[in-house]
Order: sequence, then C-alpha cells, then structure tokens
Amino acid sequence: MWIGAGITLLTTIISSLGLSIQQRSYRRPFAKVNYNNIFSVLFEKYMWTVGFCIYIVGSLSGSICSIGALPVTLLAPIGSFSLITNAVFAKLLLDDVWTIWSMLATLVILVGAFFIGFFGIIPETFKTVEELVELFARKEFIIYFTIQEILIILILTWNTFNEFKLKKFNTTKQTEHLPFPKLSKSKNDTIVGLIYGTMSIILSTQGVLFCKSGIQLIGLSIGGNNQFNKPFTWVIVIMLISVTLIQLFYFNMGIKYCDLVVLMPANYCVYTCFCLLNGLVYFNQWNMLTWWKLLLVALGSVILSVGVLLLSIRPKTKEQLTSKDSNGNPDQSQLLLSQNNLPIENLYSSNSEINDHYDRLIENSGAGEGDDYYGDMLDDLTLRLIEIHSTNNEGNGYEAQWNQISSTLNQEETAFDNESNNSGNSMDVL
Repeated sequence: MWIGAGITLLTTIISSLGLSIQQRSYRRPFAKVNYNNIFSVLFEKYMWTVGFCIYIVGSLSGSICSIGALPVTLLAPIGSFSLITNAVFAKLLLDDVWTIWSMLATLVILVGAFFIGFFGIIPETFKTVEELVELFARKEFIIYFTIQEILIILILTWNTFNEFKLKKFNTTKQTEHLPFPKLSKSKNDTIVGLIYGTMSIILSTQGVLFCKSGIQLIGLSIGGNNQFNKPFTWVIVIMLISVTLIQLFYFNMGIKYCDLVVLMPANYCVYTCFCLLNGLVYFNQWNMLTWWKLLLVALGSVILSVGVLLLSIRPKTKEQLTSKDSNGNPDQSQLLLSQNNLPIENLYSSNSEINDHYDRLIENSGAGEGDDYYGDMLDDLTLRLIEIHSTNNEGNGYEAQWNQISSTLNQEETAFDNESNNSGNSMDVL
C-alpha cells in the first residue's frame, strides 16, 4: 500500500508539472528563446505538447496506481496534495507570488479538503453487467443524469459566448464587450476559465462512474466471470473514452484563462462533491451516508470555496504588487519610467524604426494572445532606452547604440513573426 501511495504522490507531482508547463505556454506563447540552442527552440515551440504529454503520463499512471493499489480512504488526502504541488509549480514556472495571504488560503483549502475527503467516504462492492444495467435504467438516475447533461450543455454554450466577448474586447478595448463589464479583464479571464474548468471536472466525474464500472467488470472478468462478451460493457468503454476526450478539451480551455492555483482547488471541490453525489445516485447508496456526514461534507465545500476565493483575489505576479493598469494588469514599463523620472516622450529618438517599434509594443502589450511577450519586450526596450538617455551623451558612439538597438529589434520582430506563424500552425494541427 505504501509503495502505491508513494508512486501516486510522484505521479501527482508529474501531473502538476505538466499542467504548469501547459499554462506557461498559454501565458507566454511566443516567449523569447535562445535561437543558438536547438533544445530551447524546440521546447518553446512545442511547450504545450510537452506539458500535455507529461500531464497524460502522470494522470494515467496515477489513476492506475490509485485504483489498483490504494483504499478509497487515501484518495482524497492525495488529491489535496495536488493543490500544494500546483502552488509550488505556479511559483517556480509561472512566477506567481507566494505571500502570507497565499499561505492562509492554502491552509483553508486543505482544511476544507480534509472535511470533504474524510467524511465523504463510502465503501464499494463489485457489480456484474446485469446489475450495472439495472442501475443505469433506474428512473431516478435517468432524470438526474439528463438534468446534469442539459445544464452542462447550456453553461458551456453560454461560456463560449463569454469567451467570444473576451476576444472581441482584446480587439476593441471597450469594456462593454467584456462578459462582466463591471469587473477587470483579469477577473473576467478567471471567471471564464473557472466555468470551463468546473464543467470539465463535472464531465470527469461522469467518467469516473464509467471507470469504476469498468474496473469492477475487469475484476469480475479476471476472477473467471467474463463480462466483456456483453454489449453494455463496450457501451461503458465508448462512453468513458468520449467523456475523457471532451473533458480534456474543456480543461485545457480552463487553464488557458484561469491560474492553476485558483482552478485546481475549485476543481478539487467540485470533483469530490460530484463524485460523491454521482455515486450516491448511481449506486443508490443514500443509506450508507448519515445526515451529519453530509452536513460536514457541505461545510468542507464551503470552507474550500472560501479558500479558493482568497486565492483568486491575491496578487498573481511580482509586478502586480507594485503597479497595475486600468484593467488590473501589470504595467511595468510605466513603473520603469517613473523610477527614472522620464516621461515616455523622452524615449523617442531620431531613429524612426525604433519609434515605430516602440509604438507597436505599447499598442500590443495588452492586445490578446502574445500580450505577455509584447509586455516583456516593451520592458526590455524601455530599459535599454533609459540606459542610453541616462548617459545624456549624444556624442561618440551614441548613433551606433541607436543603430544596434534598431538592428536587434528588427531581428526580434522577424523571429517573433516566424514563431507566431509556426505556433499558430501547430495549434491548428492540434
């Protein structure tokens, strides 16, 4: 058992690493690379694919170990461990800040996770195909499952329109185009990502039902009672594969818009509650969970939700601790100018190419995909221009410095355009 627990914890770390790499690819889709290092180029180009493969390996191996080698009572504590690993990788790979506020929120989340995991445990028994068909055909389950599917479709459709509004805002910069105009752009992103993520995790809990059923059928088949010569067994397999693929798509939409340190605790809460509820309805186990345990599970859900809320309102990056723009996003270039007592006009030069490039960076630094890259380039260029102005010397070597910057900018712009096109083509293929 302890070997299984250790392997499952290791695969949890691997899965968290894969998710963080995927989100990094969304945050910095065109990050600057060292073009003299082929490994750096390949990693940046295929970052999303690398992260996705790592996540799949960790998830599949973790599921096999947890289902085959661990009692149910250990699954919830191990699930809460993933909340910590995601927070650690968010700090290391995504440059999230780690403050007292973050520590308090994580502690609250772990307390809520304990309540949900400890008091929501229900023992299971193996069932044959005939018994599973009988459970599926129950009127209560059909009504419950139908309502759940209709709500998921309606919410995902509504959120697709929300995402369309976000993309329109990235073009127009008019707040009335935001899904929630009274909130900042970053909070709109978080809400859209949370909706995608929670819907995907509800689909995942449906997959767990099919997976549990499949594991039970495999166990009976290994014991000599073959269950795979019956059509309903393969219906379960097909439904499991379909739900898994749809869930993966919407989960990636979630991490595209929402920070993992916010999304994963919310998903853990939804996952545990819906797994419990689905199991109670599907396996008809209401008599196996007392009212006071249900009350404590509900209390744990409330506590965990409070922790998620605390995490969602924390500063996300170092720059947000010091400076924000009107949309609540980092505005580091303006901070650099203010620290050096320079108005933006002082950075314009007689070199028109530099001026044009600087204007484009200012315009695009918050204009949608690649905006983090544009923002980083704007900060770098601001620093270089400030360095030249700080010498206050237009004599020997001054024009050469301008020409060198202009040449570098042209190279970076060409590399960015090529990388943007290649990345776009790669994502289209995916």
